[in-house]
Amino acid sequence: MIDIGKRLRQLREAKSLSQGDIEERIGLFHCYVSRIECGHTIPQLENLEKWAKVLGITLSEALADNEIPRKPARPACLSF
Repeated sequence: MIDIGKRLRQLREAKSLSQGDIEERIGLFHCYVSRIECGHTIPQLENLEKWAKVLGITLSEALADNEIPRKPARPACLSF
């Protein structure tokens, strides 16, 4: 079974978005976003659809139980 809050947090972080970004783009309260990501609240389907749209993914991708690709690490600076 998927932990939707954890999944949404991982997807958000993979896109380098803050909880505040989600709050502004969807129109949810910051505390509601936090409660979802911490697993204290299950999002309504309407909000889940909006969240997926902000992340640029489909609802089925948001609910998938698969590995989330991470952003590549920034290359170390080279000294000459």
